[in-house]
This record gives sequence, C-alpha cells and structure tokens, in this order.
Amino acid sequence: MAFDFKTAAPEAAISDSNLLFGAPSYASASPAVYPVSTLRNLLLGGGSAAISSGKTFTVNETLSLTASAAGQTYTFPSVGGTVAILNAANLFTTANTFSPLTDVTSGTFRRGPAGTVSILQLQDESNNVLSNFTKDGYLILGRANALSGQLQLANSGSANIVTIQAPTGSNAWTMTLPSTAGTADYVLTTNGSGVTTWSQVSGGGIVGIVGVPNGGTGLTALTQHGVLIGNAANNINVTAAGSAGQVLTSGGASADPTWTTATFPSTATSTGTILRADGTNWSATTSTYPTTSSAGTILASGSANAITATATPTLGVAGTTAGTLGLSGATSGVVTLQTDSVAGTWSLTLPASGGTSGYVLQTDGTGISSWFNLFGTANTWTANQSFSAQVLLKDGTAASPSLAFSNYTGTGIYSYGANAIGFAINGVYAAQFDASSHLLIGTADDGVSGANSITVAAAGDCGMTIRSGSANYGNLYFSDSTTGTGEYDGYVRYNQNTQTMTLGTAAVSRLTISSTGNIYPSGASSTTMTDGFFYIPSVAGVPTGVPTSVSGYSPMYYDATNNYLYVYNGAWKRVSFADNFLTQE
Repeated sequence: MAFDFKTAAPEAAISDSNLLFGAPSYASASPAVYPVSTLRNLLLGGGSAAISSGKTFTVNETLSLTASAAGQTYTFPSVGGTVAILNAANLFTTANTFSPLTDVTSGTFRRGPAGTVSILQLQDESNNVLSNFTKDGYLILGRANALSGQLQLANSGSANIVTIQAPTGSNAWTMTLPSTAGTADYVLTTNGSGVTTWSQVSGGGIVGIVGVPNGGTGLTALTQHGVLIGNAANNINVTAAGSAGQVLTSGGASADPTWTTATFPSTATSTGTILRADGTNWSATTSTYPTTSSAGTILASGSANAITATATPTLGVAGTTAGTLGLSGATSGVVTLQTDSVAGTWSLTLPASGGTSGYVLQTDGTGISSWFNLFGTANTWTANQSFSAQVLLKDGTAASPSLAFSNYTGTGIYSYGANAIGFAINGVYAAQFDASSHLLIGTADDGVSGANSITVAAAGDCGMTIRSGSANYGNLYFSDSTTGTGEYDGYVRYNQNTQTMTLGTAAVSRLTISSTGNIYPSGASSTTMTDGFFYIPSVAGVPTGVPTSVSGYSPMYYDATNNYLYVYNGAWKRVSFADNFLTQE
C-alpha cells in the first residue's frame, strides 16, 4: 500500500527524517502512486536501509492536497507507522502511530465526493461505500438501502463477537443515552422519541414513568380506589374514588364514565329478590322471583310477596278485587276487560280462527265460543233473534245511523252525543231524546225551562195534532199524580161526536164551547149555586179607556161605586142598578 499525496513543493535533496515515496531519484513534482510491493527501497534521510516491521515514521512537513484532491485515493501501508490526517484546512498533519491494517488490505479510504456530507469514506475493492466519516463528526456504518450498519465488539476472553445492528426497514431515529450510568438492576426506558432514562424493574413492577405506547400509564401516581380509563395513546385518566354503593356509568364514545348518584346494596339479601329503584337509590325487593321459567309463562304473584312463573295467571283477588285486563291503544285510550263482580267460575274458549267480517261471537252455554252470522247474507236479520245480553251498536251519525233500514240506510237511530238518542230521516237530523229525556222535534235546542219536556219546532207554521176516532175524545191532560183524579187534574177535552170542547179544572168540567160557538158553564145551574158564573171587570169609577176593537164584539164594565153597567160601542153606554132597579140612561 502507499499514500498518494505530494509535498507543497519538490525537494532538491532528501533531508534527515524526511519521507520520500517512489524511485531513488526524485524527478517529478507529482510523485506517482506505487503499491507497497514496489516500495521496498524506502529511503530515510542519512541512510539507505529499508523500513521493516515495527518501524515508525513521521511526516514533519505540512502537506497539502492537489487541486484535484477531491475523490483521490490514499492507500495505507500494511506496516506500523504514523498516518497523515486531513484537518479542517484540507492539510495533512501528523498523527499517532498506528498498527498494521490486516482486514482492509484490498480496501481504500477515499475523501468524500464534492457536495456530500462525507469527508472520508471506507470502500471495498468494488468501490462500494462501507462507512462514512461526516464533516459533523459522525461515523455512519453501512450503506442505506443496501447494507445494514454493524458495530462489532470483540470479547477479550474469547473469540466471540457481540454485534449491534440496525433492523432491516427501520425508521430513522436517534437514541439518546442517559447522562449517568444509572443504578444497579435499572433498565433503559424510552419516552417514545428515543430519549432513554434508567428505570427500576423489580418484583413490584417498573419504577419510573412508562408511557401508554410501552405498556405503562404515563402517570407517577393513581387515585386511591379510582378506576383507570383509556385515553388513546395519551396518559391514562383516573376516576375519583366514588361513594359506597355507586356504580360506574358509561359516558358513551365522547365522555369518560362517571359514578352514578344512585346507590346499590353492598350485599345480597334473601334468595330470589331483585333490585328495585325507590326514586333515588336501588334496594332489594321484598318479593322473591323464580330462578328459571318455562317458555310461554309469565311472572305473576301466586301469594303475597312470592312471584312465580305461570302459563295461567289470575288477575285480581277473589272476593276482594275484580280481575282487570287493560289493552292500551297505539296512540291513545285503554280498552279494559273485566269480570262481573259476582261472576261464576268459567272459561272462555275462543274460536280457532279470526272469523268472517260482520260475524259475532256466540257461546254454546259452557264458554266455548264460535263465530255467528247475526245478520245473514245481506246484513239483515233473516229471522227473530233473541239476545240474553246487551247488544252494542256503533255511535253512528245522521248520515249513517248505527241502526238503519236496508232500503233506507240514511234513516234510523244513532247516538247524538253523551246519553242522547238521535233520529235521522234521509241522512238528516230529525229529532232526539236529549240527556235530560226531553223530546226535541225539528230542533236541537229545547224550550224555556218549565215547558221544555217536549219542544216542537219548524221553519214555518208549527203545531201538534191529536187525532181520535169520530165518536171519541181527544184529550190533553195535566197531571200531578200517577193515580186517581190527580192523573187528569186539569184537561182540555174535545168530543168528536158532539164537536164540543170542554175545559176542566180540579178534575171537573168547567166550561164548554158548543159546536155553534156558544160558551156556557159545564156544571148544572141552580138558585143556590155558588160557582159557575161569568165574570166581567168591576172597578170603582167611570171607565175612561178605549177598549181594543174586536170585530163583532163589545166589551162590558161595571162601575161598583155608582152601580152602572157599561157596554162599549164606539163610546161607553150605561144602565143604572141604583135602588135595585135597572134604569136605562
């Protein structure tokens, strides 16, 4: 091997302790590169002996690179000596004595190519870079994307070698060692960025902060009796200890779990009890429940505080509470099925199918029911039907009465409202019995109080007809009793045979109007009669008013002071009853 460099200027003679490479005569300012095999005659100033193993030579003169020094090859000798090292000023200076290089006889050190961070490279015989010395003082072992770098440490007590090597395909990262040698039995732990610290590993676990990515918590202390909560790759969260009996409730995907305010019993109570909320906390029920149940059964109370699974539950308590089954509507309302208060013990067996539209359930007398066509094929009764229970009809409307006629479906009876029965004619309201049992005909508004039991109304003329036989009576009675003469205490009677009308009071006929218009008392007349008279107005004083005219009739008036009887015929005319004699005036 040989060094390839030149001196700052050619020397005319070789001085003591100076070093010459090449032939015995120094003829060129740029010495050639010679392999070590040709440098057997290496001259030292003042002598001609060749350098032998173990000799030391030095370079006392400052040497500089040629102008094209970048990329030149500097080949080291295979024997011991002093090597020239390139300094920051690109000058070769002396260095310490080195030992022979036995493993790189076919390799070379090269200055790094222009524009790279390397100032010195170690290459193999094929000029492949094996390692780099950078201008920042770094030593890079291996070659990126081709050769993993290795640092081999020889064993002083054996031929074994310990190798430190980068993993294949690893990311670029820097390992920073601790500032001290640490404590016995401590291990290196990383902060996730390559900065390592000493941590203790013992029977109690790792002492020191270990991050979540490395299996730790990232915390130096935990809340006593708290619960650990994951926080992705960040430090673990810890809940408060909570209160006795509380439970941890999930906060979902966006919040940590929290302790509930409701408390639970710390120990189980009686066998079969379950937890029940009292509005604030949870406590065990007094009632007990079964451990298992069969398919198709439900839980029911067979006795006080004892819940059992049964396929035939009994609702209600015999002799105390009627059994009730409530069925809630999808939007509102509840339909309730309930037994009669004095019901006997029997079973209702439903039909095997859903039946046909319009059919009704009927029983065979033992509780076995079947579907029955109540109205026949045309929604009409084909024969007399006998019902032993209530028949329920839909409410209906005036346009579609709930009870109508097959040929006149708009005529019939319907529910006019709460406790009212309406009557429709041809789809139009006609009459009703209202909730007070008043009969309203032609109107929905009853008459004035005291005369509203029957109200008859029409848009035009209105009236009521009583039609009787030609030889019979038509009567309108006024009654205050259900027996005796009180049933006709007052009346208006028309005799179709004699065509006379009689008015009666106190159950006695009082006044009759004949068929020819004569008016007379109905009772017998006598000289001793005290009733049945015709009365005219009797006032003290002369009449001065003008009576309302009624064609064909004249009013009468008696002056009780002067005993005059007056008749009005355009003016008041009088006759005198003075001295018990009638005198015309």
